[in-house]
Amino acid sequence: MAVKTKKITKRLKPRLSVNKLGEYLSAAPYRRRKILQDAKYPQTVIFKRYNSAANIIRDFFVSDRRHESMVQDAIEKFRQQKPTSKYQREVIHSCIEALTRFMQFIEESSFPEGNEFQDGISISASIAIEGTQVSVRPEILIHEKGKVVGGVKLYFSKSFPLSKDSAEYIGTLLMKYLELKLDRPIKSRNCFVIDVFSKTIYTAPKSHIRRFQDIEAACQEISSRWNSI
Repeated sequence: MAVKTKKITKRLKPRLSVNKLGEYLSAAPYRRRKILQDAKYPQTVIFKRYNSAANIIRDFFVSDRRHESMVQDAIEKFRQQKPTSKYQREVIHSCIEALTRFMQFIEESSFPEGNEFQDGISISASIAIEGTQVSVRPEILIHEKGKVVGGVKLYFSKSFPLSKDSAEYIGTLLMKYLELKLDRPIKSRNCFVIDVFSKTIYTAPKSHIRRFQDIEAACQEISSRWNSI
């Protein structure tokens, strides 16, 4: 496991993740400014806090077995690790918490069956909207009859759980992103956002024209504010 570094970089051009953009669209003014500050001056962290948990959840969906014992085994492996720094200890603890919540999500939710799930990293590039680069990076792609029909975006945050509005903005952009990359329509019912800590799954809304207009306006606002942040 890599060690955390406190080095802070500066992004000269507007860029943030789809999850942060979704939160931004529903946030109060102070929180909006903090989101942009964190996006412009990100701390360089070689090993991001929830990366391992996200990889395990992705592998769960992609696996033919898709059995919760896969997640339980991963939790046990984390518990057996011997951290050599405070940061490693925090990462292990965070991943155990996230995977434990995901186990509960598996037991309590009714995720659509019958589809094939594949690794979404292959089309993980970003999308430019009104001068702002947005990293969408779907962790999972949903396949049906040999072609991509949708995707899944994972969200990890204990402090800022997704509101329904934020989740629907993320789902809308996930759908639009896939349509652009694949050059064909994608149905909203096949685009999902999973808030791991809230154990909640959201589906992209059927009515998405106004929401995408909101996304465009927010990206334009971010682009115009970037230099002053």
